[in-house]
Amino acid sequence: MRKALVAVFFLMAACVYLWPATKSTFTEGTIAGEGGDEIVLPYYYSWIGTSHDMTVQNLANGYMYDPHLGAPAGSILWIPYVERFTALIATKFTSPEAVVLVFLIVLFMLAGLSATWAGRQMGLGWILSISLGVCIAFTPYTYWRSRIHPALLGVYFLPLLAVDLLGGWDSVRF
Repeated sequence: MRKALVAVFFLMAACVYLWPATKSTFTEGTIAGEGGDEIVLPYYYSWIGTSHDMTVQNLANGYMYDPHLGAPAGSILWIPYVERFTALIATKFTSPEAVVLVFLIVLFMLAGLSATWAGRQMGLGWILSISLGVCIAFTPYTYWRSRIHPALLGVYFLPLLAVDLLGGWDSVRF
C-alpha cells in the first residue's frame, strides 16, 4: 500500500511540475515543449502505435525498420526502449500528441521511484527516501530537458547506478 501511495505521489507531482502543459495537452490537444524534438515525436509515436503488425524482433531491436517510410529503401527509427514501449502502450489510450507528455510523466515517475528505492536500499527511512526521489526527479536539469529534448530526461538509472557502485545489490529489498 505504501509503495502504491509513493507511485501516486510521483504521478501527481509530475503532473503538477508540468502543469501548464498537462492542462493544455489533454484538453486542447497541443504538444508539450518549446520546439525541440517534441515537434516530430508525435509522428514517430503514431508510427509506433500503428506497428501492431511489426514482429517482436523489430520492436526489440535497437532500431525499428519500416519499409513504407523513407526512400528508396525504407526508414529506421532509433528510439530508447522505455520511450518505445511507453509510446506503444499510450497510443492505445490517447493521441500521439499527448504521448509526449505521457512519456515525460513516466520518466519523472521512474526517476522518483528509482531514487526512492535506492534510498531505501541505503537504509534511509521513507520520508528521506521520498525526499531523495523528489530531489533527483525534479531538478532544473530535468525541467529544461523536458522542454527541449524529452529523451534526455531519463535520469532514472542514476540512483540504480549509485546502488550498484556502493555494492548495495547484495542485500536488495523490494
